[in-house]
Amino acid sequence: MVGASVRVKGLTKRYGDVVAVECVSLSVERGAFVTLLGPSGSGKTTTLMMLAGFVVPTAGEIHIDDRLVTLDPPYKRDLGMVFQNYALFPHMTAFDNVAFPLRMRKVPRREIAERVERGLELVRLPGLGHRFPKQLSGGQQQRVALARTLVFNPRVLLMDEPLGALDKKLRQQMQLEIRHLHEQLGITVIYVTHDQEEALVMSDEIVVMRNGRIEQIGTPRAVYDEPRNNFVADFIGETNVLDGTIIKAEHSRYRVRTSAQVEVWCAGEGGLDPGRPVTMIIRPERARFVQSAESDNCLPARVEEVVFVGELIRYLLRLPSGEAIVLKCPNDSRTPDHAAGDRVLVRIDPEDIRVLPPLHSQPKEDT
Repeated sequence: MVGASVRVKGLTKRYGDVVAVECVSLSVERGAFVTLLGPSGSGKTTTLMMLAGFVVPTAGEIHIDDRLVTLDPPYKRDLGMVFQNYALFPHMTAFDNVAFPLRMRKVPRREIAERVERGLELVRLPGLGHRFPKQLSGGQQQRVALARTLVFNPRVLLMDEPLGALDKKLRQQMQLEIRHLHEQLGITVIYVTHDQEEALVMSDEIVVMRNGRIEQIGTPRAVYDEPRNNFVADFIGETNVLDGTIIKAEHSRYRVRTSAQVEVWCAGEGGLDPGRPVTMIIRPERARFVQSAESDNCLPARVEEVVFVGELIRYLLRLPSGEAIVLKCPNDSRTPDHAAGDRVLVRIDPEDIRVLPPLHSQPKEDT
């Protein structure tokens, strides 16, 4: 398979006075794995349904390669679709479910048999073609749905929360399997999920959506390490948020006085002036305990809670200003054995503190 490029320009969908998707523009390269990520009501599934042809846009254009398909029906778009509920025919065997799209395309019987067996092998279900969906586990049903979509060689695969019904361990396993299939086949994948970890694990690029708009597009590392606003920082992973005021600016480095009257160096985009209030974003795994304040960027705190999470130890700390922060340490011999009530020092490297405009100056999430 060779994936197709997908280009969306000004895509909008209104239902009366309700705007589900507003002016979304996006380019997906051939063979890329792109995830639309956002909370419920963010417009990600509506966007996917417009790409698939199941929902007609109010405005905007959709191109697959260089072909305008905005008003084309689904069967003319050369797309495959995998739904959250799998949508398998319960009265058909796994073989017949996978064969269904080929029979609809009038593929010769012998070729159907060969392609179905090859498809079941591709998703690691050889020899299970005779079973009905009720005789298969959730993960096996998902593989059948995937094989049914891949068997007619679509150039773009659309997936709408396909792992939402699986338990955590099986979901993690299927994430890697889908990723490996994508790498093997070279197909273009556009994937919808509200699961941040899933998006980070699987994607070449993540499109973060809120209220029908795109908040940020970037690689998993970019949206995690360099969020453009507080919504992205808070939605993707756990985040510590502290208030402060810039007292010195040097290019893209800032000296910030925190609410606890402690000064720290931070990183951020240029253009912020001294005296400006800011929000500091700190990932819990980027902070660490130190024995003494021998360098900049140390914050005094008191341990309020210690939670053992297997491979991690999660500390809830209280700063002198009353603000709470979370620190995550690996569960190994290098992690200090602190208990609730201990007075501690925490250090964060300047490049691990992102400075953003204050929270109250940014659009709030709808309730």
